[in-house]
Amino acid sequence: MRRFRACCFFALLLAFFGVSGARAEGARLQDLQLTPIEEGGYALSARIGLEFNERLADAVARGMTLYFALEFELHRPRWYWVDAVVAKKRRVWRLGYHPLTRQYRVSTGELHQSFATLEEALQQLVRVVRWPVLETPLPADVKLEARARFWLDRSQLPKPFQFSAMTSREWEVDSGWQHWKFVPESAPDAQGALSVPVPAEGMRQSAVFLPEPP
Repeated sequence: MRRFRACCFFALLLAFFGVSGARAEGARLQDLQLTPIEEGGYALSARIGLEFNERLADAVARGMTLYFALEFELHRPRWYWVDAVVAKKRRVWRLGYHPLTRQYRVSTGELHQSFATLEEALQQLVRVVRWPVLETPLPADVKLEARARFWLDRSQLPKPFQFSAMTSREWEVDSGWQHWKFVPESAPDAQGALSVPVPAEGMRQSAVFLPEPP
């Protein structure tokens, strides 16, 4: 009975904080495409429809760093067991503002780029161009399942903001998982992947900005 109550409590927490990622809020992945790369693996390209509201813009202008993540997974279905994980990658962007230089900065890994406006900085977030996600070739004609997700990682926010952010839809930016089928082509130079155009109905492609900080 105690274990049952604990499971119920944990399920309620998941529903309350919305960590399942099943419902898209504030972001949508579009034009997903896997293409071969010269090294023998595959790269992911995509566009991100990002709804950047005033609350997020104000937080960045006041010096808070926001962490955005893109996760990709490639699975091989197996009827007799759980699916085999072929590839799993995560890319993280850090978006911040430096009042001394009056510049916005977008960082990913060791790469840092500065921009004069928030709009220019966000343009760096919404385009994914040939991001290597698999370093080895795949056998031809094998049926695979791919999925990707983009979200604002609220667990990286300063501790005093985390609880309010978890319970506020203004801080909820999550595309949910986007699934698609993928079959590698046999030709080595084929642009073999598939493109998944996702309609952007109800999703604004431009952000809502506050006035530039003085």
